[in-house]
Amino acid sequence: MKSNLGILSSNINSLEFLTLNGLNNYFNFYAVASRNIEDSHAFSSDFNFKKYYGSYEELVKDPNIDFVINFLPNSIKFEYSYLLLKAQKKVITNYPVFNSTKDITYVEEIISSSFDQNIFLVQEYNYSKLIDDIPNHIFYSKFSSNNYESNLSMMKDLLVEESPDLFLLLNHYKNSNINIDILKKKYDTLYNRLSYLNALITIDNNKSINVLIDNINKIHENSIIVNSNSYKDNLEIRKNALKAYNHDDLLLFIKNNKTFDNSTFFQYYAFKLFNEVLNV
Repeated sequence: MKSNLGILSSNINSLEFLTLNGLNNYFNFYAVASRNIEDSHAFSSDFNFKKYYGSYEELVKDPNIDFVINFLPNSIKFEYSYLLLKAQKKVITNYPVFNSTKDITYVEEIISSSFDQNIFLVQEYNYSKLIDDIPNHIFYSKFSSNNYESNLSMMKDLLVEESPDLFLLLNHYKNSNINIDILKKKYDTLYNRLSYLNALITIDNNKSINVLIDNINKIHENSIIVNSNSYKDNLEIRKNALKAYNHDDLLLFIKNNKTFDNSTFFQYYAFKLFNEVLNV
């Protein structure tokens, strides 16, 4: 029996995600929501959804929806994931699950309840690659992409929003002695995001990670970086962002209606860790 699917936003990405991952046959295309009811109406007509809504809240309240794809912008995504989980819906979302300190209390509420088993984080690449091959020392760097040059307001926070492999690594060692020394930092006060960070992370005094996050300087194609996540890696990741690396787990989540701990909230520990030292 197929499950009823809801989609937040009339953006085509959710449908492309379903097609790329071979998921169309598992769902009834039931409802779509947008903040513009004309957009959701057009989307529902074009792609044969049974219902359409002019607000995300209306979709959350629909008792007939089983699963919801939530690929909303990062600034509002977690708010609706939280509401959907409270409404006993199963949520498929992407990274970051949350991106603000104001979300922490609600994240903690979900983690302490059984709701955390009803949300699935789609990984667009192998977030555990640092755990799998970590040497005693790595140089981890993230640079701004040329994709954002024309619109600075669209730049993401490279630490919180673009470094899931680093956050998963720190979560993996959360029972160890982790120390973060901030060597240099700079904030973009206009857009309220970290624009530059140089930090040294030590784990049990036998592993170290030199972190360089740079949203100011553009990296060029001929630059040479020896690190875990180069700019060229990121370009390849962006091309395949809708393809789930953890596809098998996603199918289990959908087909078997299975609830399980898939470490969706691994971001929580590292987020708090960085937040404590960055705000000193």
